[in-house]
Amino acid sequence: MKDDLIQFFNDFLLLFQKGEQVSKFLLPTFIIMIILERVAYRILKKRYNAKDAFSNILITVTNFIFTVLIGGFLQFLIFIYLYQNFRLFEIGYRWYDWLLVLFLQELVFYIDHRLAHNTGFFWAFHQVHHSSKEFNVTNASRGFILDSVFTKPLFYLMPIFGVSGYHLAVVVTLQFVWGIFNHTKFFKNMWLLEYILQTPSNHRVHHGTDIKYLDKNYGQVFTIWDILFKTFKREEEEPTYGLTKNINTYNVAKIQLSGISALLKQIRSAPKWSDKIKYLYMPPGWDHNGNHETTSALVEREANIKNINNN
Repeated sequence: MKDDLIQFFNDFLLLFQKGEQVSKFLLPTFIIMIILERVAYRILKKRYNAKDAFSNILITVTNFIFTVLIGGFLQFLIFIYLYQNFRLFEIGYRWYDWLLVLFLQELVFYIDHRLAHNTGFFWAFHQVHHSSKEFNVTNASRGFILDSVFTKPLFYLMPIFGVSGYHLAVVVTLQFVWGIFNHTKFFKNMWLLEYILQTPSNHRVHHGTDIKYLDKNYGQVFTIWDILFKTFKREEEEPTYGLTKNINTYNVAKIQLSGISALLKQIRSAPKWSDKIKYLYMPPGWDHNGNHETTSALVEREANIKNINNN
């Protein structure tokens, strides 16, 4: 028992140190990419919403502090405990092991991300990331203060399937860097890579509020899971960014609480407890009175309008 406890804390400290190393790499990378993009906007004389960008940067700083002090700390503890006590397999560190880990992490990310868009409870937190009407590098880290804790339930399957803390640190670093790169308008088309990787073009679709773009391209690095599960969509024209019902504020506190406030308002509006509970697991836009504005309802409504116009 004593040896297990010592091993647990040794593994925890190692993973925490890896997390610190990742942060030391990611933060300068993120800052450099923000500066380079801002310079590009200035040189090309394109419109840049400085107020929105400043809000995103404030959110980034706040989220980083909370992730290090609370969210990341708890995640590391749970991850190591599950890996040490419940892992079903042992994954090595050969090149094909790394590929396996990357695709496993991408699958977990895909499912968690899809859940975040299709259940009212998870969307209340995740919608913060989509609440900006702009699309630039600063949007990459715009998210709920404890998004990693509340919207990633399948994350904890990875240690059970043999993903170690070292695997996690390396793969998450790769995903984060690619995720930052994806939030830009400056790469229009990457040819064949558009069908293999989640390029900036593919990710712009994911942030689109246009009906044909809703709930598409959930992956972070690869398109494989979107293609297999039929949620892949290529960019046809630049999307309209934001939410189907925008919050229109640069106030960081209001941005953080907007989704939760909207969810609580919906729950309070329902007279039946069964409907109150449905708001937690039904898709965003579901309404207890039947006035649905879910993605499927919006798609069906648009199709009906087109049929009427064609006839």
